[in-house]
Amino acid sequence: MENHSFYNTPEIVEGYAQQTHLQAPEESILSELIAELAQLKVLDIGVGGGRTTLHLAGRCKAYTGVDINQNMILACEQRFRNWPCNLTFSIADARTLETLEENSFDLVLFSFNGIDYVNHQDRIRALASIYRVLRPGGYFVFSSHNTNCIPSLLSLRTHLSRNPINTARGLMQWFKLNFIHNNRSTIKQANKSARVMLNDGAFNFGLQTYYVSVQEQIRQLDGMFSVKNIYSLTTGKPFTSRESAEASTDSWLYYLCTKN
Repeated sequence: MENHSFYNTPEIVEGYAQQTHLQAPEESILSELIAELAQLKVLDIGVGGGRTTLHLAGRCKAYTGVDINQNMILACEQRFRNWPCNLTFSIADARTLETLEENSFDLVLFSFNGIDYVNHQDRIRALASIYRVLRPGGYFVFSSHNTNCIPSLLSLRTHLSRNPINTARGLMQWFKLNFIHNNRSTIKQANKSARVMLNDGAFNFGLQTYYVSVQEQIRQLDGMFSVKNIYSLTTGKPFTSRESAEASTDSWLYYLCTKN
């Protein structure tokens, strides 16, 4: 099943429509921007079931949530039908954002690794579209899977446990990761490449996920966005240096950028 089709299934939509919490890096970033938020027009890409809507709509000047999946948008419209603040939801493809005008938003959010569920070419297209709709100096916030965590993900040792039942389950997970859902060339690429599409077992091996190194991600942003801070998933705090971000083995990282 393609990633797009997967996210449109009723059980996945229902699960996303029940989420309410912010991840630790999102809390940190929101606290940094809170003083400005009331003056910002916000675009929330890959809004899903409205998890981040709860924390942004009502605090910002205007809020627009978009998703490529119609059922996610319908879930948001139902969930927030009685909210009095200025918010809208619509179907949009992050690769084009064709219904949105250029320089029309002050903050663009693409949370929970939403950008990781398209291929490399479409990822670059999405970054260009976000650049187009964001005003100069505006903020771009997103998260992305980290290649540094792949060796641990694919390691046999990671899947072993003192509990024999858990070990049996772990061995099956390891075998599926290394021999069934990823071919050997993908595994070899994953262990040495700056970017790779990998089936990492999410949603019972239902998705292909893009992993990228910090260096490669910054290269992709170069010329369009400047990276202000990179945040640890584990601590929620910004790394104290670019080198510490590059060395992190967190499963994914958050980036706070500004448009050049």
